[in-house]
Amino acid sequence: MSLISRGARLIDRAGRRLMAAAVEIRSWDIDARRYDAAVPTRDWESWVATDASANAEISTSHRVLRNRARDLVRNSPYAASGLDSWVTNLIGDGITPIFHSTGNAAVDEKRDRLWARWAKQASATDGLSVYGLQALSTRGMIESGESLIIRRRQRPADLEDVPLRLQVVEGDFIDSNRNQPFDGDSRIVNGVQVDTTGKITGYWLFHDHPGNGFGNFWYSQSGMSEFYRREDVIHLYRATRPGQVRGVPWLAPAMIEINQLRDYEFAEMMRKKAASAFALVVKGAGLIKQKAGVGDVLTDSKGKPYEKVQPGSIAYAPDGAEITQVNPAQDQGYPDWMNVRLHAIAAGFGIPYELLTKNLERVNFTSIRMGTMDYRRLASQIRAHVIVQLMLDRIFQWFIEDAVRYEMLPEADYRVKWPGLKWEELDRAAAAMADLRELRIGVTSITEICARRGTSREQVWRELTDDIQAAKDAGFVFDWDGSLVTANGIAQVWQSDPAADPARQDVADKNAETSRTSNLRQVA
Repeated sequence: MSLISRGARLIDRAGRRLMAAAVEIRSWDIDARRYDAAVPTRDWESWVATDASANAEISTSHRVLRNRARDLVRNSPYAASGLDSWVTNLIGDGITPIFHSTGNAAVDEKRDRLWARWAKQASATDGLSVYGLQALSTRGMIESGESLIIRRRQRPADLEDVPLRLQVVEGDFIDSNRNQPFDGDSRIVNGVQVDTTGKITGYWLFHDHPGNGFGNFWYSQSGMSEFYRREDVIHLYRATRPGQVRGVPWLAPAMIEINQLRDYEFAEMMRKKAASAFALVVKGAGLIKQKAGVGDVLTDSKGKPYEKVQPGSIAYAPDGAEITQVNPAQDQGYPDWMNVRLHAIAAGFGIPYELLTKNLERVNFTSIRMGTMDYRRLASQIRAHVIVQLMLDRIFQWFIEDAVRYEMLPEADYRVKWPGLKWEELDRAAAAMADLRELRIGVTSITEICARRGTSREQVWRELTDDIQAAKDAGFVFDWDGSLVTANGIAQVWQSDPAADPARQDVADKNAETSRTSNLRQVA
């Protein structure tokens, strides 16, 4: 072998070793940089995860999730309590609009009057007001994942009866079986029609609830759903993924936990029942037919004998019988296990543990305030981005459109603002003092303070103006009128002549009389 050939073989062998080392280093580097949760191991073999879109996942699971969520709300006190807490905190007694002025006092007054009358009879199917419909549709969204409000019209009774009526229906009305690929510039996904950009253009709805009976079931399966324009339908749901066109019950992350908790509570209840009863096992062939002297021998539905005994009974066993008392094992960790599982359910439902269970046993002022702060932020976000944007703004738009269309209101710039969530302060005196101090040092405004209380500056000032004028007309002077007296009830000192305002002159005279009487008493 020549020297050149030997050198070539050595170089080739060294190159292969270097390549093997590089591959090993690269493999080690990839392993070091990957996510542990993505490593296929024996422990995670049962973990099935897909890369399906939001609509694909919902289409295969939505009906089961919706039915199970409703079952839990009907039969689980924790699910029902959580649902009520969500609706109460998002809607309360109803979200009332705060109208902006159009610049025409007569138009503003008529708009307010029309809304007040229409709001009381807004429902197309029952006697609910628009505020009751707010709570009903929100409840449907939370429980079933979505709800619909369909715009209807009825013949106006008079010139001040806006014909708009609202029909709230469940998400079951959407024909989920209707799916169609792109046909021109639109396609249908789970009963929702979208354009090429993914924008919703309409809904395919049944005339009746598909679960109303056999006839309606046949009707719903026959493909006889009709198209409704998006302009005539409010689809209330909380989207959690881009492109999602249907809603999911809010209970979905906590469903398994609630169902397992129900099974565990049932087993624990049966154990306690067995522990509180006088339960015996009688052993001995042919003894069932003999009278043991304990209780009555009965038979169950399968013909098997059992003996019914009462608490405090004394058994007299016949010869050859062995009587053994049943002592169920005691579960000492029941309270702790329940506490942990209920915390998990509350987290999955998105509400504090205290609101879910109504248990304030271990709560103090600081803990309950800190525990509800994050929930308040979440509730405010949902109210602003879902309740207001998807439902309330659309309802007001429909109201104005019909009022203008039927010439009840003229064309104008009609705008509305919906107040934020109103939270009752745990310590109202401390909260009011904090607001006052922030206002005085210039880090907040009256507008912001009013918004935090679920109202508006304009509304508060309008009510204060009416109250102050009514008090003056009745001859009363209250210390909340800062233009007349201080917080201590002392008349304000004005540089101008008090006689310019009769009310101030009267307060000044009363204050002078009080001071004169006090001085005479001191001299005496």
